Amino acid sequence: SLPLKKVEDCVYFNPLNDIHYTEYGKKLLPTSIIYNLNAGSFDLDTLHQSFLINDNFNLDTDKYTTPFYFKKTEVSNKEYREFVNWVRDSIAHKYIGEEHIINPGEPGERIDWSVKIDWLDEEIQEFLWSMYLPEAKRFLRKEIDSRILFYDYQDENGFRNKLNIFPDTLSWVNDFTHSFNEPLTQQYFWHPAYDNYPVVGLSFYQVKAFMHWKTAQLQKELKAKGVECTVRVDLPSEAQWEMVSTGFKEKKTKVIYGQNYRYLVDDSWITDLKFTPDRISKTIKCDDTVNCDDELQWGYDRTLLNKVFTEKRLKGQSSLNEVVYTRINAFDKFLNHKSQYFSGSTRSYNVDGGLHTLPVDYDCECKKMPNYFPRKVEFGIYNLGGNVSEWIDESYQKSYKPLFDSLQVLRQNSGQKDLQLLSEIEKYYDARNDSTGMLVRGSNWFDERYAYKLGKNIAGTNAKVFLDPNKSHCTVGFRYVINVYPKEE
Repeated sequence: SLPLKKVEDCVYFNPLNDIHYTEYGKKLLPTSIIYNLNAGSFDLDTLHQSFLINDNFNLDTDKYTTPFYFKKTEVSNKEYREFVNWVRDSIAHKYIGEEHIINPGEPGERIDWSVKIDWLDEEIQEFLWSMYLPEAKRFLRKEIDSRILFYDYQDENGFRNKLNIFPDTLSWVNDFTHSFNEPLTQQYFWHPAYDNYPVVGLSFYQVKAFMHWKTAQLQKELKAKGVECTVRVDLPSEAQWEMVSTGFKEKKTKVIYGQNYRYLVDDSWITDLKFTPDRISKTIKCDDTVNCDDELQWGYDRTLLNKVFTEKRLKGQSSLNEVVYTRINAFDKFLNHKSQYFSGSTRSYNVDGGLHTLPVDYDCECKKMPNYFPRKVEFGIYNLGGNVSEWIDESYQKSYKPLFDSLQVLRQNSGQKDLQLLSEIEKYYDARNDSTGMLVRGSNWFDERYAYKLGKNIAGTNAKVFLDPNKSHCTVGFRYVINVYPKEE
């Protein structure tokens, strides 16, 4: 991967240059996954392309060593609207035809983007009338029918995809049925006042479609400037998220996996991040993996809770900490599920300065306020642990479940009650993960979390759950990373 002089709104990371964690005189790459299973550390001098954990899991080490540009902010409504408008215009060009299409009806048929669309021209409107909503369904303005906005593309695996890319604006009222969020449904995505707010209401697949489009647009821009390289825009991997969220800047040097890494890294296997007031988004049937008398509903399972209270609390690190790394606050998180900002049926949504989302580059200057929490962290990056949760390019089946299952075997076979009890708690939360889910990390404006260590909000950045890739919420957005490669001959 090659560095460019500058990529707008992004920070460049080169793990092989920035890693400063050493042990026994070697430059090592520790990871929470490897550490949890006592697989040691990567020796970067003899790094292999894959690392076998068990028969079901190969760890791709490229994601830990490939340089990347990390976007400073979440993707805003304005930036995502560029994608929506491009799809809208591509449909309009095809409806108009004639000089708007090059080589019509031939194998090389394509849109002539140099021809502009005069949306106010009456003759042009004759071609485009079917793109608009009927007058009875409009809100304040004449607007495009979002149901026609389909993006057709071929992904990196060669599969053809065609999907609607317009955000689910109804997520504001569907997620919070008893709140007055109708104004946000009607105005949040299109009104200029929300241009710099994070786009929400997008599924994982809609986000991947945006990545494909963004890659093509950046490639065209570089070609026009005479820059000979290949770019790829994608969601961050969990490894990249952890590099950025746990890294430090010392003078002009980035320090990734430094000596404080193990105090900041996500070493918890509890997946309890929430997006809506409904704590459990699906019905969970009782089986051998979950101890419960009946179906899990709003509250915590009585049988498991009773067991937690009757058993002695975790006394400290297990004697098996060389095999299984445990955290004492795993129990605290389970027992004290009501945060300091949640009391009974009343939750405070404005601890971060807003009742819902805030601008993607917002950082409160009121540092004398008792509840001040900085939004801008190391490297000039905003909101890794707040504002909206973010899609991450890690799947439950490939990246999480094989390791989780191996860990539970270790815990249950340890012969120690604290580890066995911790295993039951982890399984309890694992039942909430979608079996086909993709990872979502970082707290959000609804599920706010604050626990600072070494100046970093580790409670916010380490919150996680695996969400159905077809679902969307008004508490979930995304950002991207950019990889730059030499031009293929």
